[in-house]
Amino acid sequence: MDEFTEHLRAFRRPATVSAYELAARKLDGFARGTYSPRTLIDFAQHLLGEDKMAPRSVRLMVTGARAYLRWLKQRGATIPDQLQVPGIRVKRTVPPVLRGEELAAYMEACGDQREPYRTLARILPLSGFRIREACRLKASDVRPTRDAWVFTVRDSKGDDRDVPLLPAGNAMFSAYLRRVRPTLAHAPAGQPPYVFPSRKGGPALPAVARACLRRVRVRIGHPTLTPHLLRHTYATMLEEAGVPALTIMTLLGHSDLRTTRGYAHPALPVVVERLKSIRAPWAQA
Repeated sequence: MDEFTEHLRAFRRPATVSAYELAARKLDGFARGTYSPRTLIDFAQHLLGEDKMAPRSVRLMVTGARAYLRWLKQRGATIPDQLQVPGIRVKRTVPPVLRGEELAAYMEACGDQREPYRTLARILPLSGFRIREACRLKASDVRPTRDAWVFTVRDSKGDDRDVPLLPAGNAMFSAYLRRVRPTLAHAPAGQPPYVFPSRKGGPALPAVARACLRRVRVRIGHPTLTPHLLRHTYATMLEEAGVPALTIMTLLGHSDLRTTRGYAHPALPVVVERLKSIRAPWAQA
């Protein structure tokens, strides 16, 4: 199992590694090393029935289990060629995004949180960062340009990307850097200077950042406020500003345009305004 985990770390994100490792351990405990064409079906039914897992979680476990079985087969294990894959239906839900007064209330509520999590939370809907990406930003990953602060997000797969902060956040981030810049230059021995450092000088902790967001959620009374919703908010603002879908895909760090299309939810007035610009050929005569 440790070897499988090391294999994943070479090209998967930390969250994916944790999920796939859990899936592999669950599969090992369920099948006890004996695999048949029905193994994945039985495994999924077990997770749904005995473990009471949600369909979305089961689908992730099955994906991780398949990755584990492929890895075992590459190492010479006897794995059936035709493993049946269960079709797990997951109802697609589109989270609402923060707009107008809701986004203003979110920014204000973040003001009660301690630094660096206050500023970290505030830039999430203005950058589209995943929480782990924001926590691990280093001072060398940030540079000013004439129009915006630009962040280089380091990806475990090697697909680094440059993300400009939306204009609404430039002054706020500049003020944050003026307050913490002296500490960025003096990181503890053996540790790079992180933009959002923890109390011990390492990267900010994702668990603490999530706890901060939960407090903000309670304060503004928004039951569905999550880091994922903030990414949808960022994508939607880009879409409404007319940014091409392929550019949004790059900024979000997606590898598939179909994923990006599920992130942007432009408001109806924006859609109607765009439709006005479409002229039918017969109307141009």
